[in-house]
Order: sequence, then structure tokens, then C-alpha cells
Amino acid sequence: MITGEAARAEAHRMRFAADAILVGLGTVIEDDPELTVRLPGEGRPPKEPLRVVADSRLRIPPGARVLRAGDPARTVVACVAPTPAGPAAALRARGVRLLELPDDGGRVDLRALLSALARLDVVAVLAEGGAELGAALLDARVVDRVAFFVAPRLLGGRTAPGPVGGAGRALKETTNLSGLTYRQIGEDLLIEGDVVN
Repeated sequence: MITGEAARAEAHRMRFAADAILVGLGTVIEDDPELTVRLPGEGRPPKEPLRVVADSRLRIPPGARVLRAGDPARTVVACVAPTPAGPAAALRARGVRLLELPDDGGRVDLRALLSALARLDVVAVLAEGGAELGAALLDARVVDRVAFFVAPRLLGGRTAPGPVGGAGRALKETTNLSGLTYRQIGEDLLIEGDVVN
């Protein structure tokens, strides 16, 4: 783990405040998250946010923890229409909800995804995906606020990805933040700010 226990507990409080938690297929394959809420000392929380995976071609591994965690009806896989019949039938048989959405350059159209989630009464989405999903959300101009945990550890390297992937941006095209706040949480730092579009 990169962040400490207190930061991980804060991340679960953020999950609890959201109506849905969104990741991309890359995060499912790399990290195999459950995307559940686990609040220390509180047992099973009364609210279970939707667990949403953006997976354009339904390549999600059948044994992925996100498919086995919590109520299967609270798991949503967003894919590009038309869906591959075999994987779609297997997911539906497990009780997973599929959202068939328009294609946006080979990926799920994120604006269409957020509109579909709004029809499911989702107001607040917490995107926990990796650098590529983060870049795609910023490119779609659908991000209101960002939060970064900074751990007191130095790592990286020439090929290490940054927090925002994609093609990159020139300095004059950066995404600007306003209203920055920071808090010490355990040994980590939480930096938050509003996105200026």
C-alpha cells in the first residue's frame, strides 16, 4: 500500500458519500478492487454505492472481485453497443446491470455514461480509476472536483505514469484548479480543489 491506514479510511468515507464509484477496465485488471465501502468500527454501512466499470468491449475477468462484492445488482458495467453476446449474457446471469452506450473513439462515451447514471438517480460519482480514465473525464469536461492523496514516499521512474494520462496537455491547455485545500490525514496529505472549466 502506498497510503497509510488513515488515508484509506478517508477514501472509504468519500466512497460512502458518493452514489457511484467509477473505474475503468485497466484498474479492475491491475488492482482487482471490490469498490465497496468499509468504514472502520461501523460494520456494514447502510448505503452501498453503485460500483461502475467502464469496459468498452466487456473484457472484465469473470473472477473480478467487483463482480463478487456486495449485491450484484449494485454493479454496473458500461460498454459500447452492441455488446458481445456471450460476455453480456454471463454478466446479466450474475445480476450485473449492463449499460450499452455510444462509442467515443473506441471507448465508452463518458457523457452518455453519466447521463445514464443520472437516470438511475446517481448525483455524485467518485471516479477512482487510473490515469487514463482521469484524463478522459477531464477531456470530456465532466469533472467538478479532484482529490489527491500524497504519501510521504518517493517513487517513479522514466516510464512511471503520472496521475493524469492521455496524450498530455501543453502548459496553456492545463486543467486549472481553484479553492485548493489540504489536510494532513495520518502520515499522508489530502489535496482537494475545484476544476475550472
